[in-house]
Amino acid sequence: MRFENLATYYIPALQSYGITVPQDGEGRFTLFEEDGTIVPEVRKQIIPLGEEGLIPQKLMQDAVMQYLDYQQQEDDIMAIYALAELHERQLGAHLALWQTMVDAAKAGRAFTDVELACYEKGISNARKNLKAARGNARADIAERAQALHDRETIRRYGLLFDREMIQDIDMLVGNALSARPTLLVGDKGIAKTQMAKFVMRLYGTEPLIVSVKGDMMSDELVGKMVHDAARNTFVFEEGPLPRAMRAGVPLLLDEINFGDQAIIARLQDVLLKRPGESVFLQEEGIDLVVRPGFTVFATANEASARYRHREVLDPAIRDRFEIIERTYPDLDNDPLRHPSPSLMRLALCEAVDADGVFSRHLDRDLLEALVHLATLTEHLYAVPAKDAAISFENDQPASIVREDTAPLLTDCITPRALNRAVQDSAGGNLPGRHLDLYLIDKLLRTLDQAGSSHNADIARQAALLVGIDLGPVG
Repeated sequence: MRFENLATYYIPALQSYGITVPQDGEGRFTLFEEDGTIVPEVRKQIIPLGEEGLIPQKLMQDAVMQYLDYQQQEDDIMAIYALAELHERQLGAHLALWQTMVDAAKAGRAFTDVELACYEKGISNARKNLKAARGNARADIAERAQALHDRETIRRYGLLFDREMIQDIDMLVGNALSARPTLLVGDKGIAKTQMAKFVMRLYGTEPLIVSVKGDMMSDELVGKMVHDAARNTFVFEEGPLPRAMRAGVPLLLDEINFGDQAIIARLQDVLLKRPGESVFLQEEGIDLVVRPGFTVFATANEASARYRHREVLDPAIRDRFEIIERTYPDLDNDPLRHPSPSLMRLALCEAVDADGVFSRHLDRDLLEALVHLATLTEHLYAVPAKDAAISFENDQPASIVREDTAPLLTDCITPRALNRAVQDSAGGNLPGRHLDLYLIDKLLRTLDQAGSSHNADIARQAALLVGIDLGPVG
């Protein structure tokens, strides 16, 4: 059926108003004729409703207008589908490599250089095919195909597979294959936890996660004695750490430096163990053999004034981890020249629908300006003031001469917040969520704690540099 994604957008709404939508021979609901008109079975239900059927009538009219618009773009949509499929094949080549490496880790076998060479050849071929196709496509088609692919992967995996993400997953999977514990360090909102969970799901099980907190006790990690009513006795109930070691799967310690480091110190011996070696669990009084596939992943924000209640990890613990530093995307680029390409991808993937059609509720220029503003705020949040590309003195951009190691901002528009703002605006169906100056100003006000406007004031000045004047809003 043509434009099936469009039809499925309107069908549930019509059904909620008591409209029966017919099905074809394969059991699929049918809303449109080939010429874009609504099928007679639906029209004849709506037209007699009069004023009571105002909303269904409006839905029907809007569906026809959208169908005709899509009909004019049909060739473009088909080209977008084809190019998005090549993006999918390239990602599929990476997924095949990662899955085979994880399978080798679970089996306790070596992953050979011959296998790696074969998979890398497949990735290279997929990359070349995609590059050639993108080179022959119109720029807007290439952009929308990338956005459609990103849209699907974020919904499926919760990740944007840009170059840095793929490189970091390569390292994380490689560490898992070598049974090396890995610590993901970086600012908030950059998918540290989601990346770890993605790799853990390659093991075929739901991730075992311990959310570390200040009052966490060791039994939440190792286990505790519980009463067995059936036998009227106490038995040891294993915690996530021994369960992961027995199952041969990773354990994720989320926000590892948020809790009591005396508890984390219990891991010192575990972090050095290899598959086949044993760990003595004093709570259970047994030696537990570590199965192939087990390793420890951990995430952490830096211990600084920007992240309260974080502890500096004991060097003896930190030294046992391989470190992957995650940063906001494209921090090495000049933030004044153009928005972050990765952030632009993150915004565009929410700006298109399931056919790669750009939302009629978004202004492209304002969207790009918002991405540029997010780029600036992340730069001013993550980079020490003395190294920042811009500062503000007397309400004007100026060179920084002071030796200030603290960033200018204490919060920023994170990739997660940007993605959420565009997602909420693109549908045009949430009150107060339209992408306009008021929404942007509201977004900036969320950067401060109650009673302060420090971050918002600086961010409003940064907004002027990218063509967003929030003065009328204030």
